[in-house]
Amino acid sequence: MVLDKMRQTINSNIVGCVRNIDTVSNRATSSVVSCMNRQFIQLDILETEINNYSTTGNLKSFSVVSTTKKDVSYSDVKNIINKEGKTFVEIEYVSPYQSDGWITIAKETYLYDGTNNLNLKLIGVRNITVSPERKPVSYNTKTTFELIFEQLPVNSKKISIIECERDSCFNFYGIAIY
Repeated sequence: MVLDKMRQTINSNIVGCVRNIDTVSNRATSSVVSCMNRQFIQLDILETEINNYSTTGNLKSFSVVSTTKKDVSYSDVKNIINKEGKTFVEIEYVSPYQSDGWITIAKETYLYDGTNNLNLKLIGVRNITVSPERKPVSYNTKTTFELIFEQLPVNSKKISIIECERDSCFNFYGIAIY
């Protein structure tokens, strides 16, 4: 029953994305691509929720309770999910720049597990590029991307995501999770 409702919602959202297709405008096309990427992430979340009922034991969806500090105020950690032996961190970003800009992530980015005193390496990305490549983003457009790390232990309660030591980096400190 819940699965069917989620499937209907995602289908409806995809139809909404497609309605916005404008083959003339790059901004509208970019908006459609962002919309579709959000739906793919929702499908991943739905898949994880379904798999959380499995007996394999390595799947977990963490709830983000709070973040003590973040260096990019127009971004948020939305979801943290362990699956397939990796940790997927979903981040939402809204470009504040009046002209079109870009986003990228440093390959040295890591997830620090404060509970277990571990540094977990970045092993993949989705819907963002690794430096020096840049992903274009439009002004005031929401972009959702995923950072994929080595697997976070299921007992973790406090983590940080650290890209670099500058205040323009995607750094999130003291993320309380359960």
